[in-house]
Amino acid sequence: MNPHKRQSILNLPAPERYGYLIRKVADVETIWLLRDAEGITMLADDSGQAMIPVWPEEAFAALLLTGEWQTYQTEEMAVEEFLAWLDELQAENIQVAAFPTETLQSIVVEAHELKNHLLHELEQYQ
Repeated sequence: MNPHKRQSILNLPAPERYGYLIRKVADVETIWLLRDAEGITMLADDSGQAMIPVWPEEAFAALLLTGEWQTYQTEEMAVEEFLAWLDELQAENIQVAAFPTETLQSIVVEAHELKNHLLHELEQYQ
């Protein structure tokens, strides 16, 4: 991806990055996560609420792979598998950090909310 385009997308306000995430994932039917030796990466907010960070493209997820994150790797997941996994995340009260920036700024959404948005957008592509 062109570095100028990537930076323009990263500079979008969080709600617009969220919209980009929904559209891009529905279009290419994959989503990107980070993983380490222990499994899929989870974050927690100040209150201890667990969340899974997700990105629309590998280039955005890979931006975090420096410093303390250098031992992690990107992982692609098919949208069908991700949609099914969102049900498990909802049952376990794990939220989703949608399209975090390098400073981990994101929109945090309930798993069922993200699933509904993705399903609605996927219908537009059918």
